[in-house]
Amino acid sequence: MIDPTLEIRKHYLSRLLSLSVPAFNMPKQTVRPPFVVVSTRATQQTLTKCNGRHWQVDTTFDIIVLSDGDWGGDKAAEDIANEMMPLVEPLSETVNFRIVNSNVDASDPQPEIYSTGRVIRKQIILTNFVSQL
Repeated sequence: MIDPTLEIRKHYLSRLLSLSVPAFNMPKQTVRPPFVVVSTRATQQTLTKCNGRHWQVDTTFDIIVLSDGDWGGDKAAEDIANEMMPLVEPLSETVNFRIVNSNVDASDPQPEIYSTGRVIRKQIILTNFVSQL
């Protein structure tokens, strides 16, 4: 049995290389928005009529945009999401896993006010059913 979280996360990070903003697993504190943070979570699925290992993998794309005023930034977060979706939606395979299907859950951009400015966060969660090859 192989834990799919690292491999699936690396897969999506590589698909985001052509994105107009950087995508990270863990950004350094010196990196300024806009950027995308990618994280994964997996739950093993036990199926009675299927052989092999199967997982539900939730990949969260956390889009972070900074605005220095009291408003703005939400359209930039939506634009990044719209640019990102065609890159991550197609089903594919990694070295050890086949991504069988996907569902998308997306939030509205949410503001967070800090002394350094207004941070806009938009989350997109891609839920995949994954089979180990």
